[in-house]
Amino acid sequence: RAMAFSRILYGPAVILMALAPAANNSDSQYIALIFVIVGQLFYGFAMGIEGPLEMGYRQYVTPSHLQGRMNATLRSINRSAVVIGAPLGGTLAEGLGFITSLCISIAGLALCGLWFSLSSMRKAQIEDDEI
Repeated sequence: RAMAFSRILYGPAVILMALAPAANNSDSQYIALIFVIVGQLFYGFAMGIEGPLEMGYRQYVTPSHLQGRMNATLRSINRSAVVIGAPLGGTLAEGLGFITSLCISIAGLALCGLWFSLSSMRKAQIEDDEI
């Protein structure tokens, strides 16, 4: 459940950061800064919850002799996503504007959070006597 919560928390974090330019048009420039800081805080908090739990679960379900392969495979997938996603996001932001691009990413994050929350992973747990 904590991992599902963290996945859902990514969306509001990006929403706060996307609203920062609109807040910058107000009387105080510090309001926009507060939006960015709180958004980054939520994002970091979500990463801090998700990362250790996800890695611990992966290590728990993966046999010892496959730990290195599993870790290398996931690392390769993550690096590939960055290599593909960065130019794609830049092209999208250039063509549609960065607010629209952020809205698309927020929708994607929300869908991922929803999918994760409805999956069987939501009920996954590690029993203390098995550690």
